[in-house]
Amino acid sequence: GIVTGISYAAGDSVEAGKAILSVYGDSSVSMSVSVSEDDIANVEVGQQASISLTAYEGETFDAAVESITASPARSNSSSVTYAVVVKSTGDLSLPGKIYEGMSGEATLIRKSVPNVLNVNNRAIAFRDGVSTVKVRNRGGDVETKTVKTGFSDGTSVEILSGLEEGDTVLVESAVTAK
Repeated sequence: GIVTGISYAAGDSVEAGKAILSVYGDSSVSMSVSVSEDDIANVEVGQQASISLTAYEGETFDAAVESITASPARSNSSSVTYAVVVKSTGDLSLPGKIYEGMSGEATLIRKSVPNVLNVNNRAIAFRDGVSTVKVRNRGGDVETKTVKTGFSDGTSVEILSGLEEGDTVLVESAVTAK
């Protein structure tokens, strides 16, 4: 690592519990994020997370919640937030390229469903309690299929039945001329 700060000078008395020096190393990344009181009940130490750094767009690092402060910090809007420290858990793919103070964001993962068939939420039509999608069949025609949906992350939704891997699902959008 690299020494980034020294708290004492030669001859100073050393206080118990106070850091003597700070050492920077890039073998892991940790960041403190503010979590609102509305969301803090859904956060726990050890919870799966990911970290992305602004300087490395599209690159994410596996992480976990390392700690949650018990004392709140108040913002200007009088909402209560808590500091949550998220730390990377895997090998970093950018050794020597991560520097103290870089900005980024952490995503706290509440639920993960691996190896599922999913489609964009915009592809699902919901009417009278039935979910459907439009699919282009082998002949090139468009047909409507009824699907059973599962977990959604807000962008994609799990398809439990009604589609097969490889189906071409259509998403309708409105285009306007200016």
